[in-house]
Amino acid sequence: LGTVRGALWQNTAGQVSLLAEATAGPVEGWSFESTPAQVPRPDEVAMGLDGFLRSCWSSVDLVETLVALGDSGHEQQVLSAFDTPLKECPQLLAVGMVCFRAAWSQTQEKVLHLASPVFLSSRPESRAVLRRVWAANPEATVYSMAELSAQDPSGLARSLELLKQLDVKALSMALSIGPLPFALELALLGAWRELFALEQWLKEMLTSKGLVFALGCLDFLKERAQPGEKPPFTAEVLGTVFGVLQGSQLPPELAANIRRLQARAAAGVGKGVAGDAQQQFAPDVEEEANGHFTQLYQGNGTTVDGLVAHLEKCRSGSPREREVFACVMHNLFDEYRFFPAYPDRELIITATLFGQLIQRGVVTPGYGQLGMALRLVLEALSQPPENKIHMFGMKAVEEFRQRLSEWPQFCSHVLQVPSLQQAAPELVAFLKAQAADKGGGKAG
Repeated sequence: LGTVRGALWQNTAGQVSLLAEATAGPVEGWSFESTPAQVPRPDEVAMGLDGFLRSCWSSVDLVETLVALGDSGHEQQVLSAFDTPLKECPQLLAVGMVCFRAAWSQTQEKVLHLASPVFLSSRPESRAVLRRVWAANPEATVYSMAELSAQDPSGLARSLELLKQLDVKALSMALSIGPLPFALELALLGAWRELFALEQWLKEMLTSKGLVFALGCLDFLKERAQPGEKPPFTAEVLGTVFGVLQGSQLPPELAANIRRLQARAAAGVGKGVAGDAQQQFAPDVEEEANGHFTQLYQGNGTTVDGLVAHLEKCRSGSPREREVFACVMHNLFDEYRFFPAYPDRELIITATLFGQLIQRGVVTPGYGQLGMALRLVLEALSQPPENKIHMFGMKAVEEFRQRLSEWPQFCSHVLQVPSLQQAAPELVAFLKAQAADKGGGKAG
């Protein structure tokens, strides 16, 4: 039998045929017990097996040869040969599949994925198999987890729990070696459960992988930043992802794409978030959202206070009310570029509304709403005082002045705007006094 396994023949078709016959059942005179490479400590993963199955699939030489034959054009015959161990002793086969060091192959990937339920399940008996597979080949384990998560909605959470049980460093390793979409999903879930620092990991990945990672994040966000279809952790930590990307040195076009995506996510936009076209809401939703602005500007019984209170209710109301809220927020963020063309009265009303939405917490960190709103206010304050948009920024910041101490980084950026020293000395003095009080409090 040593001439059949261990190396490929020139006649690979004959070799795979013989091995298929030899593994189908006991053959007189043939034995796998004497093959040099054997699965270490098979009792851990092969309890209760009969003699033939145990001796056959404990042979690492056999498994490696079959994998090589599968990669040499005989995949279907090899997968058929693996049918029996996948049904009768998948734990033993999974361990054997990672006991030889070779370039990770398509056949290995397929067979290990077929066996993955036995070491990625939550059953106690699966832990011994998982420890063996992980110790032998962490990359194979993580890729199997990624495949599981892509097919099973509960697979991501299960993978995180299994990594926690494996080793204190297992999660960090999985994040560094796993496919990027899976690594990002796992990172967001881990951050939501407060298992590690998301911001630090994102910065490290940007430093080590650069533009490739940034582009991967953009593709991921396009697909995943859609309200109503995502797990709850996304809304809580998505702002962190946008913040790190915005704070890094990216090509102008990529940075602009990220800003546009953040604006749509901040507005609660679902469908169309990945595209460049304008978001399309149902006609009746658009009509209602636009009606709020029309009544506000015309003074037909709608006040800023009343509209803010109404939007606060819509944000957590029925599905249609949430859609109206999303439409109003989308229009408000999207209209920013046109604010310089607004008449003074309408611009002041809009700035008051914008500031009150921040003051009363209607825009939240979820989906980066708060970060986007503050960035737009800072951008307006950074314009020359004679620019109309500067007036918008001054009025908006006045509306949430009482909460400025909650965002020291925003205040620091405002103080760095040179023109405000003369254009808004009272605001500058207020921010400096707040910074001094905070510093004095820390010193004490």
